Amino acid sequence: MTSLESQKKKAESDNKEKLSKTDIDPKKRALIEREHQIQMDGLNSQLNKLEREKSKKEESVAKQIAMQEARIKSLEMDVERNKKKKEEVERAKKYDEDRFFKFKQTASKDIQQEKKKTQQKEKEMSKLKTDLKKVDQLAQ
Repeated sequence: MTSLESQKKKAESDNKEKLSKTDIDPKKRALIEREHQIQMDGLNSQLNKLEREKSKKEESVAKQIAMQEARIKSLEMDVERNKKKKEEVERAKKYDEDRFFKFKQTASKDIQQEKKKTQQKEKEMSKLKTDLKKVDQLAQ
């Protein structure tokens, strides 16, 4: 684009130089001006074309950036959702571990109590067997 603008400036200066000659007749002057106008129109159309292409590229890049930003936001939301799920799973795991630990403690206490009861019953049974033997011996 800058080369086109420099070409336009050069064409302007060349045209001024050609027209500055005083011995040019009006027909030749009109021809020079017409050639200059054609050259300037061509350069202007090239410049406009390049500006349109640049604008299209800028729009395309802006759309791509917007799409990428939307994708980034979506991924950030996914990461946040996954963090929340992970926290929920950790809380549930801790809750379950606490419940299991309490259950295990309670079960351990229950087992100890049942063992004590069994031992007491075994002692009572042993005592009853001993008493029964004594009664059998007395009965004989």
